[in-house]
Amino acid sequence: MKRRSMHLLFGVLALGCAGVAAWQGIRLIEARSLDAEIARVLGGRAPQSASARDTAPASPPLRLAQAVMLAKAGHTAQAATLYDALVAASPDLADPVARAALYDAAGMSLREGSVDGGAVELRSLTMIADAKTRYRTLLRATPDDWDARYNLERALRLAPELQGGPGPADVKHSNDVRLRGAESQDLP
Repeated sequence: MKRRSMHLLFGVLALGCAGVAAWQGIRLIEARSLDAEIARVLGGRAPQSASARDTAPASPPLRLAQAVMLAKAGHTAQAATLYDALVAASPDLADPVARAALYDAAGMSLREGSVDGGAVELRSLTMIADAKTRYRTLLRATPDDWDARYNLERALRLAPELQGGPGPADVKHSNDVRLRGAESQDLP
């Protein structure tokens, strides 16, 4: 009886190990398929469409790769929409894909804002301010992200923030004001 129970226990353990190995094999196949689709997207080609993928939305890493390609191609509005959707899917930024999307969106804003030219100065300042906000949000979630710290410092160098607000107005002229029943005075 002892021998029979030991064989039974060994058989159950062997089946359990085989089940775990099969599950890990399926995950490996899915990961390789996702990597191949991401490589296609980053190579500039559209992802392959399968019947299962047509009905379900694309996985977050694939959507991130699509956003990166849109940003590289200059379609920043569409890329920003994808980045914002990925960040909104994980409000506490627990998902590494959401953190990567926030970092990439901030980098895209910083690149757009660092364009030289007086005609786009106001737009540049808003884009840099957006990048600073995104980097600060990312640093609240992951304070040890040195890349985000470096890029926040770059953004602060491009558009420094004033410590105490604007200084007093420098008025160089005076006006002669006449009030009824009073003498005229020079006011700054």
